[in-house]
Amino acid sequence: MRDVRDNLDLAQLKEAKQGYIANLRTDMKKLHRAWCESVGAMYPGAYRKVFFEDRDEARRWLDTEYTSARWDSCGKCFPLSN
Repeated sequence: MRDVRDNLDLAQLKEAKQGYIANLRTDMKKLHRAWCESVGAMYPGAYRKVFFEDRDEARRWLDTEYTSARWDSCGKCFPLSN
């Protein structure tokens, strides 16, 4: 697990097509596959993005940091599962 540093870092993660990114907005937390189009660009001070190597690690961290009612999986890259 690590923070996504900037747009270059994000672009490299998307290009690698491996891993998962959590968008940690104040109004919602979403877990995405790293290459999902819904991840969006980095904007300074907007909200934190965290990269995970695997989905189980991401889910454990999100469940520890946020109640399961406060985060969800992206409907575009995880259409039928959470």
